[in-house]
Amino acid sequence: RPQPSSPHLAMKSATFALAALAGRALASGADSPIGKVLSMLSELQGKIVAEGEAEQKEFAALSEWCEDRARNLAHEIET
Repeated sequence: RPQPSSPHLAMKSATFALAALAGRALASGADSPIGKVLSMLSELQGKIVAEGEAEQKEFAALSEWCEDRARNLAHEIET
């Protein structure tokens, strides 16, 4: 069960709040300044999520390389 302070829960809460505000802005007109800001925030959120996924893949690859290298070095030291 996620803790209340977990980043995942915070992201879900922020996404929900953003969606609620976007719905209100769309109802009042997308050309309003608030609608424009919410649109920009939504685009930024998408970019941040995409960057986070890319960074996670790079981290996983680097972590795997480090583990393999450590295993190889340990084997070389033993032999």
